[in-house]
Amino acid sequence: VLVLRAGDADRVIHSLGSRAAEKLLRRTATRIEEALAGVGDAPAEATPGIPGGTAPSFVAHLGGGEFIVVLAGRAHVAEIERTAAALVEAVGRPLVLDGEEHAPPARVGIALWPEDARDADGLLERARSALRQAEAVDDPGSGSAFYSPELQSRSRHLIALEGALRTARANGELHVAFQPRVELRTRRLLGCEALLRWEHPRFGAVPAPDFVQIAERTGLIWELGAWVLEAAARQVADWRRRLGTSLVVSVNVSPRQLMHPLLVDVVDEALARTELDPQALELELTETRRVLERVRSRGIRVAIDDFGTGYSSLAYLSRLPVDVIKVDRAFTIRAQEDHASRGVVSAVLAIAEAMGARTVAEGIETEGQLDLLLALGCDE
Repeated sequence: VLVLRAGDADRVIHSLGSRAAEKLLRRTATRIEEALAGVGDAPAEATPGIPGGTAPSFVAHLGGGEFIVVLAGRAHVAEIERTAAALVEAVGRPLVLDGEEHAPPARVGIALWPEDARDADGLLERARSALRQAEAVDDPGSGSAFYSPELQSRSRHLIALEGALRTARANGELHVAFQPRVELRTRRLLGCEALLRWEHPRFGAVPAPDFVQIAERTGLIWELGAWVLEAAARQVADWRRRLGTSLVVSVNVSPRQLMHPLLVDVVDEALARTELDPQALELELTETRRVLERVRSRGIRVAIDDFGTGYSSLAYLSRLPVDVIKVDRAFTIRAQEDHASRGVVSAVLAIAEAMGARTVAEGIETEGQLDLLLALGCDE
């Protein structure tokens, strides 16, 4: 049993309406069927297109962006992984709805009969448990997960975190930390990036990827994101007034926030309440042209975060109104020792220069890394 979730359905409803969401779900269903029909090279005795002789008993829509695929017969784990990978790749391909490009993030949870459960309800529960774990992995290349008892424990932990996150702000457990941004050539402090942190009395310091993924999935990201935006703007406005500096603050905006029709209004309200100069605010976000243009029209700067780790089309990227491109820290850390990573960094910097955008390397930890990035032409 494979449970697949396409994560864009709620965002499409918020931004484009229920009809567009229905189109998305229909296209997702079609892509699932096409992927199942085209997986691998089946042996002669197998059902055409399905690995190891397995065949889909059915494909069904469970609700929201969730689908179930039941494969009849026995198959090796590698064959099931290949099927899951094909589903993730097919569903995650970009598509255009009402003039907006969407790349729905797809994840798959897998449960096996009879190893994981012997009845339909048990299999579905365990496949969903595996799906939660697949969604919790912050790696676009890891799109699926098999159920395991250890994973079940992890899933229960995530459920507990979800309940705790709903009251975390009211309980004073959340705070905003600030990471400095420095001009490499002069070592001058230019600004900072605002980072949400969560200290829970029982769980301790909760890793950001864990709670951000939960906030995205549950919709809490909208409330939390608005709070972080205003808190960061207020702090930096105070620093600018008291210190007489021209610091810029960078605030992450999630895909779900970006697609919300009231995002620009929330930004306007935060700037008005904190009296922060719009040119001192930079939003790090996933690209959607229409919203970016509205944000930029306020004088707010736009940055693309973790560039080089996703699946962005360069042709699409070249048309986006952006001011800053950030190199993901994984490339920054490996650039000294790894020729391929250094090549990726060089390519990113060249693309940014061609676009007229400044570049920021995340996660510089040593003088050697700093010297290399400076030599390659990185700005910050």
